[in-house]
Amino acid sequence: MTICSTFFPQIPARFTARPISFFPTKSLLSLSFRAFSSQASNASTKDELPGRIGFLGLGIMGSPMAQNLIKAGCDVTVWNRTKSKCDALINLGAKYKPSPEEVAASCDVTFAMLADPESAVH
Repeated sequence: MTICSTFFPQIPARFTARPISFFPTKSLLSLSFRAFSSQASNASTKDELPGRIGFLGLGIMGSPMAQNLIKAGCDVTVWNRTKSKCDALINLGAKYKPSPEEVAASCDVTFAMLADPESAVH
């Protein structure tokens, strides 16, 4: 038995804190990190990059995330209610689609950084 404090009764040892690893033994995150790192210099990482990635919403969170993916060499397609917010990313190499439906249909993975679900509806 382990005593936690004077305010709580004794707790059986099976309920005491044990070290927990939040990562699998073979971390998938570490395997794909170089593909998403903007500092990756290995030319073969182009072969490891994921397919087409869509981004809906280019506000304070969406724009920097999409920009990092573009800089890492990913094929990124963007949409925003205010098209002018897409211009900087288009200049970096992103593709533009005029609707969320078209982005989702043309991409393997689509991230939505929207204030609410209605943001994606015209």
